[in-house]
Amino acid sequence: MEDSVGQLTPFVGKPLFTYGSNGRCIEIRQLNHIRWMHFGDKAVQGCMSLDSPHQLLLAYPQAMLVSFLFVDNPQRLLNLGLGCGSFERFFQTKLPSLQVDSVDYSEQVIELAKRYFQVAETNSLTCEAAEDFVAVSQPSYDVIFCDLYANSAHPDCMFEAHFYGNCYERLSEHGVMAINLVLTDEQDMLALLQAVRKSFSTLVLMAVPDHTNTIVVAIKQPLAQEQVLVSRAQKLQPVFDLDLSLYIGQFKVLAGASGAI
Repeated sequence: MEDSVGQLTPFVGKPLFTYGSNGRCIEIRQLNHIRWMHFGDKAVQGCMSLDSPHQLLLAYPQAMLVSFLFVDNPQRLLNLGLGCGSFERFFQTKLPSLQVDSVDYSEQVIELAKRYFQVAETNSLTCEAAEDFVAVSQPSYDVIFCDLYANSAHPDCMFEAHFYGNCYERLSEHGVMAINLVLTDEQDMLALLQAVRKSFSTLVLMAVPDHTNTIVVAIKQPLAQEQVLVSRAQKLQPVFDLDLSLYIGQFKVLAGASGAI
């Protein structure tokens, strides 16, 4: 499966949908049993196995699940950035008791996710910019996923402290936020981490093996002891069919006063 995913580029497979206007491009392609979406660059925004639609095929969504090691029995999750609905399908199958609210600024992406990627009409989907949603949203979430990346860049809001302040307010007392980053510039990474730490005093950073992605988990409460994390990983393994304990040794912890790096 990994070999198949590694072959996905804008130049292979069969195009199922293509849109281009005013510098914006969306394309959906299919190679054998794998269907994926990209926005005119080499980055795969999301992909799905037609044989097993609930599987998380890409490495970085799997890595974002480490956030579940830092919160016990989450009931509600906010997903900022729908993409092709990988998390929506995954949790609908693996953790159906978890309420997932999904937000994407593009009505077109939402409709394509429903049409080509089996995202159910019953899912809670909101068409709104992530920064606007978290500024006014009322529900309390145990987990927030932030995967905002298009046209080879993260949006400006991800470098702004008030965005993370609003996310902090949307989280429950023991809530966590998982952020997927594709940053190769050290100054950009430092600026983003400083913005996050204006609200969150504890961050866990983890590089995704063999990828340029970095996962940042921002935690409201003090970091749990390692044996607690291992115990939660063991509990989740049969649920997610993933051994999250393999990631624990890769954690880099930033803890202390908010705003300091």
